[in-house]
Amino acid sequence: MATSLPAFRRVVGPLLRSPEAGADTMVWLAADDGEPVASSGGFWLDRRQRPIHRLRSTRRSDSDQQRAALWDLVSAQASIDR
Repeated sequence: MATSLPAFRRVVGPLLRSPEAGADTMVWLAADDGEPVASSGGFWLDRRQRPIHRLRSTRRSDSDQQRAALWDLVSAQASIDR
């Protein structure tokens, strides 16, 4: 990526993770039997729950109903019970 997309790497490079680091939080959440599991549906990064909106403009297109519908779709596809 460094040679094929240099501008992209320069801008977002510090935010990127290795495959192992990218999987760390997912594995940690799957293995945990406490708070993270109880608060499913949140956005997690580096083992911390983060805001789901980075920009104010994205808040306008979000609603509890849309999030519930998306969660239902994803959990049905992954065979997860709510």
